[in-house]
Amino acid sequence: MFSVRSIKFSLSLQLLSLCSVSVPLLADEGSGATSDALELTVAVPQTISVNSTLEAYEELQKVVITVATNNGFDISFSGNSPLEIGEGTNPWPQFYKQDIDVTGVLVANEYDLLPTEFGVVVSGYSAVEFLDQWGGGATPVGTPQNLVLVLDQSGAVAGSPDEAIGRIMPGAEDTVEINLYVKTAASLKHQTGIYTMLLTATVVANPDN
Repeated sequence: MFSVRSIKFSLSLQLLSLCSVSVPLLADEGSGATSDALELTVAVPQTISVNSTLEAYEELQKVVITVATNNGFDISFSGNSPLEIGEGTNPWPQFYKQDIDVTGVLVANEYDLLPTEFGVVVSGYSAVEFLDQWGGGATPVGTPQNLVLVLDQSGAVAGSPDEAIGRIMPGAEDTVEINLYVKTAASLKHQTGIYTMLLTATVVANPDN
């Protein structure tokens, strides 16, 4: 039997910064799932264009999740983001910031959402069932909607990271690195400020015997 452990933490990343998080997968009790909550932020600077060409502000972030285990596992992600207008949430992660009015007061139920793309690269493994990357890898093109597709009763969902990668076996040191790449961009229609995204990485035990 495998343990179920949740480790929640937050991290703030700037351009091309790196954070390593150890996610143990232990064999002592429970039913084989471990998850980490990741909070990423991006600062969008003010831009002003007067009779010139304005290029969109872009940022690429990388998060490294280190999984220690003695057998195979599957990886999946989850998260949500607010609607641009109105109450409720989207069932996928995306960088967002609540709007402010001309006096600097937060506007209720109005948010700016940044276009967000994801890629996954697996490294340090001894074997993967299919491919060692998803969503363009280090050049992210994966959508938020596909990132959060997870296992169902029939197996991996088409378009999900788990369908592309499958079971992952640890390397010689009994560890694997899950490299999550996140790309976002802002334009003149997005307010300046700190944009936040909260997502969860879940590791599910999938032994080969």
